[in-house]
Amino acid sequence: PTTRGQPLRLQPREFGSEGFDAPVNPPQPAILAVGAGVERAVLGADRWLDVATVRGLTPSVDPRVIHGALGAALLDAIRRIP
Repeated sequence: PTTRGQPLRLQPREFGSEGFDAPVNPPQPAILAVGAGVERAVLGADRWLDVATVRGLTPSVDPRVIHGALGAALLDAIRRIP
């Protein structure tokens, strides 16, 4: 039997995707897809260039349940986490 897909068995480099879309499966109103971490140059708090691991986040929401603006507000709140 294969064990590669079981939790904690895959290494981040094995995902092979920086980002993707995840479908909403009713009755859940939303899902947040998290892409693989990629090292990128970023502007640090001291205004100097630094290297950070960056992940893409893609929300999928059921518009009958959650307004798109609320999903955008969630991403903005996540972005502000230090």
